[in-house]
Amino acid sequence: MKDVKVNSALLLIRMMVGFVFIFEGIQKFLFPDVLGVASIPLVIIMLVAIISTKIPILINDGFWKMAHEARTDWAMLLGSIFFLIIGAGKWSLDSILHNKKSKNENN
Repeated sequence: MKDVKVNSALLLIRMMVGFVFIFEGIQKFLFPDVLGVASIPLVIIMLVAIISTKIPILINDGFWKMAHEARTDWAMLLGSIFFLIIGAGKWSLDSILHNKKSKNENN
């Protein structure tokens, strides 16, 4: 039962992080003049985004304005770090593909 709860929680967090990435990614194409596209690893992108865009807001406009503006950045950064630490989980596409590959190699 514990395994089901853990995998359910991982799936829920994966969906939340995935939706944030999808919606933010779509906006990069809809509003290219507002949101830039980068090709470096996502964690580094988010750290640079927070440092370069949110620290000035913190300095100029205060904590609450910065916290409001940084909510998506923090969700993307912490979600990515979470999956780097915990892994994808049993119900992830990575796990399913790995299990199929292992099964085919054993046959």
